[in-house]
Amino acid sequence: MTMQARARRWSAVVGLMALFGLMAAAPATAKDKGIGWVGLSRNAKVQGVYGRNSYVQGDSKAAKLEGTQLWVNFEGGYLGKVSSLGNVGGIEGGIYLGLDGAFSDQDKVATLGSFAYDMHVGFPFTLFHLFSGGVESLQLAVAPGFGFDHMHAYLYIKAKGAYMLTPGITVEGAYTWWPGPTSATAYGPTGLGLNIASARGSVYVSRGDDAPAIELFGEYLWAEEEQEVDGTPVAGDPKAFAGKNPFTQTKRRECCSNLRLGVGLAF
Repeated sequence: MTMQARARRWSAVVGLMALFGLMAAAPATAKDKGIGWVGLSRNAKVQGVYGRNSYVQGDSKAAKLEGTQLWVNFEGGYLGKVSSLGNVGGIEGGIYLGLDGAFSDQDKVATLGSFAYDMHVGFPFTLFHLFSGGVESLQLAVAPGFGFDHMHAYLYIKAKGAYMLTPGITVEGAYTWWPGPTSATAYGPTGLGLNIASARGSVYVSRGDDAPAIELFGEYLWAEEEQEVDGTPVAGDPKAFAGKNPFTQTKRRECCSNLRLGVGLAF
């Protein structure tokens, strides 16, 4: 087993231990918080996801790659009051495991076949709350974070809003951006990043205080590959971005889109 393989294995082990620790802590923070960051005060979730992924290759004569995605996602979080204004902050994390049919026979993930994974850690912080009858009915929040998957290592920023329609139904919308200059791919000769954005909508249906809520959601992702500008090589040169706007030092090529539908349980 290579050093890289060992590092990946230990990263997965550490990530799982951290996630289980967060999930174990969730029941102590799930009371009296209205809708909460992850909907209905649920700080641990398990999801099943079906998706269709497409990738347009750089060679205009090459065929467009398309395939099915299947994921099993585990998420957890811990939240606590962090200001006198009632702002809530903490930590969130997720481990996603699945299959990506679009790249199953391609050089990009030849060592992994169609296996796909994603591990991330974020730091949510609520910005605005609205209460009705002493129960939180509206919440707006942001969460910066970092992670890595089978395609790249990245930083991200997430904006999320949740609204309680009835005591048993909460709707939630989220927009996440993975900026290209903060990403480094694991394939290709340059190692330049992926510029990705996603929009997601969720509905949580409560089944009572002691039963897991049901989550139904849809998500659409689109992505661009970072590329070198002609005459301005930047790959492999950490000083290439020094003192410059990183968003103007590369060009971007639309490459990917992904539609996902899922169902889960929020504990």
